[in-house]
Amino acid sequence: MSDATGGMTKRTRGFLLFGLLMAGFGANITLLKEAQGHMSSDVFSCLRFAVGAGVFTPFLKTVIKDEKIFRGGIELGLWLGIGYFFQNLGVENTDAAKASFISSFTVIAVPIIGALAGRQIRSQVWAAIAIAVVGLAFMEDLVPFPGLVDAATSVVDISAISPPDTLIGDLFTLGSAFIFGVHIFRTDCIFNGVTLTHKQSMGLVCMEMLTVSAVFASVLGYDLIAAHGDIEAVAHVSSLSEIPWNEVLLVGVVTTAACIYLETVALTLLASQEATLMYSTEPVWGAIFAYLILGETLDKSGFAGAAMILLSTLVGSSGSADEDTSTCESASPR
Repeated sequence: MSDATGGMTKRTRGFLLFGLLMAGFGANITLLKEAQGHMSSDVFSCLRFAVGAGVFTPFLKTVIKDEKIFRGGIELGLWLGIGYFFQNLGVENTDAAKASFISSFTVIAVPIIGALAGRQIRSQVWAAIAIAVVGLAFMEDLVPFPGLVDAATSVVDISAISPPDTLIGDLFTLGSAFIFGVHIFRTDCIFNGVTLTHKQSMGLVCMEMLTVSAVFASVLGYDLIAAHGDIEAVAHVSSLSEIPWNEVLLVGVVTTAACIYLETVALTLLASQEATLMYSTEPVWGAIFAYLILGETLDKSGFAGAAMILLSTLVGSSGSADEDTSTCESASPR
């Protein structure tokens, strides 16, 4: 745990830093759920990413001079904006703890998208998909299992004109996970083989977050027109003073901008396989914060499903250290 000089080893620093990072990233969905009780989630997301982008503005001039990074940042930001829009809809209708685990489907979504694009899919991924689907079925009570799911949700309930809100929320969250997978895949396509400097990576992050903020500003503009200018109906607040700025700043500066910046440092301290293991703990932190802040708990089938989804992320990411991965995957605002 310590080096010859008595200080903390590089690997230990990496594990500790990753632990803090995953706690920060894992808290985001719970903090979003908390913010939805005070304001529109679209307003919150618009402000969150605007604040996060503001932290990285010193790096923006590097991006403006490079057309590839500039255009790439806009495209990737659009994918992120769509993903977070779907995530907002999901979190509005389901528990933060469930959403945290379902969001981890991104890990297996990336190779699936790659396979659809003609890339070879590893055998571990097929196993991970099977495990994740069974885990999701447990979480949604879709299959009866003695001691876990005594009365499964019927197909009639699922296909009804008005299915349960939680099911709708979970489907939106699942959709966001796959859109985030498209974002990672496109990052690989755009920047594969391109070595970005630290300033370029941070500039790319800034460009992406500015684009995400612009996406939500556009959504709010459309909603405002549809609501005939009724700001309170759209934003769920009547004045700027009602906005929970402490939550906006906490998520925008600490759990988004600061965590992304520190992530670039942490990735230099751990081997890729160890980093992958740490990433898989993010939904666990999400569930912990959902319990501590919102008082949410998973039932027995939820715990079983969450455990299987967590296992699927470990299986799906195993053996990937020697394969090509997204050059800028770590530079994604979560």
